[in-house]
Amino acid sequence: MKLAPLRVPLHRRLETLAVMQWWFTFLFIGLSSTLIFTYIFFFTSYYWISLLMLTWIIYDRKTPRRGGRRSDWLRRWRVWVYMKNFFPIELVKTEELDPKRNYLFGYHPHGIMAVGAFVSFGTEATGFSEKFPGMTSYLLTLSGWFNFPVVRDYFMMAGLCDVSKDSVDWLLGQSGPGNAVTIIVGGATESLEAHPHNYAVFLKHRKGFIKKALQHGAYLVPVYSFGETDIFEQVSNPEGSVLRTLQTKLTKWVGFAPPMFHGRGIFNYSVGFLPYRKPISTVVGKPIPVEKSPNPTQEEIDKVHLTYTESLVALFEDHKTNETGLQFKGLGLQFAPLNVPLERRLQTLAVIYFWTSFIFMGVFPSIMGIYLIFTDYYWVTLLAASWVYYDRKTPHQGGRRLSWLGVRSMIQWSYIKDFFPITLVKTADLDPKHNYLLAVHPHGIMSFGAVINFGSEATGFSELFPGITPSLLTLSGWFNIPLVREYLMMGGLCAVSKDSVDWLLGGHAGQGRAAVIVVGGASESLEAHPNNHVVYLHRRKGFVKRAIESGAYLVPCYSFGEAEIFKQMPNPQGSRLRDLQVRLTRLVGFAPPIFHGRGVFNYNFGLLPFRRAISTVIGKPMYVKKITNPSSEQVEKVHQEYMGHLRALFDANKTKYGVAGDQNLNFI
Repeated sequence: MKLAPLRVPLHRRLETLAVMQWWFTFLFIGLSSTLIFTYIFFFTSYYWISLLMLTWIIYDRKTPRRGGRRSDWLRRWRVWVYMKNFFPIELVKTEELDPKRNYLFGYHPHGIMAVGAFVSFGTEATGFSEKFPGMTSYLLTLSGWFNFPVVRDYFMMAGLCDVSKDSVDWLLGQSGPGNAVTIIVGGATESLEAHPHNYAVFLKHRKGFIKKALQHGAYLVPVYSFGETDIFEQVSNPEGSVLRTLQTKLTKWVGFAPPMFHGRGIFNYSVGFLPYRKPISTVVGKPIPVEKSPNPTQEEIDKVHLTYTESLVALFEDHKTNETGLQFKGLGLQFAPLNVPLERRLQTLAVIYFWTSFIFMGVFPSIMGIYLIFTDYYWVTLLAASWVYYDRKTPHQGGRRLSWLGVRSMIQWSYIKDFFPITLVKTADLDPKHNYLLAVHPHGIMSFGAVINFGSEATGFSELFPGITPSLLTLSGWFNIPLVREYLMMGGLCAVSKDSVDWLLGGHAGQGRAAVIVVGGASESLEAHPNNHVVYLHRRKGFVKRAIESGAYLVPCYSFGEAEIFKQMPNPQGSRLRDLQVRLTRLVGFAPPIFHGRGVFNYNFGLLPFRRAISTVIGKPMYVKKITNPSSEQVEKVHQEYMGHLRALFDANKTKYGVAGDQNLNFI
């Protein structure tokens, strides 16, 4: 593996950062904005912000089809110049364009991410306005982008518009002369042909843009981006292969099929998702005069299409070159060996599955539901929303385990357990004739210990505690998301609400129930630093009150190692970072910690957890006398007693699980 040197010029670092920004925008900005506004709507008291944004999108829905809302200031950002220089990208002019006319640029090929099209026609980094004075560039993209909040306005400021009939008609027929409208003719489907040195374009049956040019008398301009298909490597998918067949079916179903590709990494030149530094030369060909025909016949369309095809071939032949990739020398990180047992590979894959589920599980169903609203399958979203509403009480009434499906016993949970490894330590029996409230500490970054021990059977909970049924309680918002809610409930997860705890512990579900609560909540993740044993408990008394009201025994649980599996950026109390995180918490309900772990191919940096042991010790049950309406003094008394039991559990077990004898458990 070729690794990036540590000492490189600053401008190269800035170029890489610019491409990272663009890569994130291209792949995740739509998901991120939707996730944020979905979260604000369902989980905070600021739901009106999401409603306001949705109202704005509906009110402003025609703007992307009427030239957008461009900003030369954004198009001239310095970041686009750094991005241009990364490859580098150049815009090659072969003929003048008359600003008294309108032009329709046919851009080829799409490549994986259409980098050349965006930099050349969505920014001023390559000098479009200087090369073609008097011309205004518009790059047309998928209509769906303009349904995403914030994203739509960002794209329109760059001069991007909706690639629709109405949009093309407006730009070429109603907004005056001097417009250069760029359409990536092959569309996203053409990305499946994006292999290095493979010069294939989808054009034979693409004639809609020809018809538009005829209707408005816009001159056609062939454009070819040499190098567009060389900046990524794609898994081989020839016509007729199983992969291509699957991709074709996906395209018919959801409108696109993402190619399986890779490029370089941030710290290496061999594997990652950033593009390779290969030059891209976008050549703008000679304009093809088109006589206006408001209602062109098929013969007229075919004739112009043939002329366009011949011009594109001539452009390609005149400018094609044999380009070679740049070679770089590197300096290494600590990389994972290639020859490791299959078992360890499966463990890593299982943790990747968990990580992506944890971060993106709620995103994709939400995105898909929103996407379907704008298709003929809108009824699927309406049906799902109706079911969520109809079934809204189930997560607060014990969920829907469906044990026969075996979700809690799926093999990936065992692989995740063995990755660290995770163990469940029993110190006392739990009588099935009683109900229990298990309080788990600390939260850590992702609560691996809680999920594996109580949300699955990987560590043998049911064998260690026969007759006890655990229910891990998590944020109520998860149960507002279609599909996700069913999957979580099948694993025994329920909503962490008063009604849920009352139902589980108050006799409605019978005896032998164990409601599991991660007491510190997501806010406690800000304290998740290695060798830092801090729990949020001083003001967390609601779980104690619930235990008193139901007479459920309190059981302290401590996961040794939970805070060791990631490294978090220092954020001590009073620091600027912590102040910002606290403000974010108050604003949106949570503040994600800034952390890192290991990578898939290295042991130093990435978003996977380190392989550090997690030992979850379940303490001795603490008897709680049932009081239907406990006073504050009674709650405080039991709370103090519980803190004593938790501290004793920590002190009795800390040296067994790698904690120094002089380390203390601190309560906040």
